[in-house]
Amino acid sequence: MSHDVIAKKLALADHILTQTYPLVQDPKLLVTVCQTLDDAGQLLAEERRTMTPEQKQTIDTLHVVVQKHKDAPVEFRRRQNFVICEDDFKFSVLSKEMVAKHLRILRGMV
Repeated sequence: MSHDVIAKKLALADHILTQTYPLVQDPKLLVTVCQTLDDAGQLLAEERRTMTPEQKQTIDTLHVVVQKHKDAPVEFRRRQNFVICEDDFKFSVLSKEMVAKHLRILRGMV
């Protein structure tokens, strides 16, 4: 059951990243992709007992990005990237390449 849900979430993330994002050119869509990948990553983490360090790091990174987005006082676009600022003036930058890398890693886990 959860395998189908994971596959659908990964397919949705891939569609947004490869089809919708190039048409709309709105970096805010990168957050949506990260949220979808985080959902899939959490399900994969529950399902799998063993993961490579890279897979574990991807799941953790996506979860942190989603949390930062929820807690962020300020977010903005910067060229083709999406910037999430924190209270202590630290920031995270989401790029299409970074999100695509995480998608590839999660796809390798299915």
